[in-house]
Amino acid sequence: MKERCLGQRSISKEKGEIQVILPQVASIKGSMTNRKQNDEKKDIVSALFKAFKSFGTSLPIMLGVILVLGLFRTFVSKQMLSAVFTGESLRDTITGALIGSISAGNPVNSYIIGGELVKENVSLIAITSFLVAWVAVCIDLNDT
Repeated sequence: MKERCLGQRSISKEKGEIQVILPQVASIKGSMTNRKQNDEKKDIVSALFKAFKSFGTSLPIMLGVILVLGLFRTFVSKQMLSAVFTGESLRDTITGALIGSISAGNPVNSYIIGGELVKENVSLIAITSFLVAWVAVCIDLNDT
């Protein structure tokens, strides 16, 4: 029996069928590997495109929030905030929850406004209740 070396395996000539099948399997595996690589590249490109599209969609919203915060800082003084948020835990919690529940908009807006309230030394209890109420609670004032 003569043996022929195909890759690292040795196959006898008597098993001619195997010699024909193995190169086909190897070519199928090679093409599947190329397909997987192409699919992975397409997935990465698709994910990057979706991320940039999402960023482009949210950019005007964030720009609007930044402009509103500029107005907020101009027209709402520190004294006005300290009059609304007195430092009493229970009152600040209720006030923050009420303001957050009637506020409308994207949850991203509440996080930015919450960051500004932190800079103005509003208590974290009030800010937390404001954020949770904004994101989780919705009081529709149009039904009245």
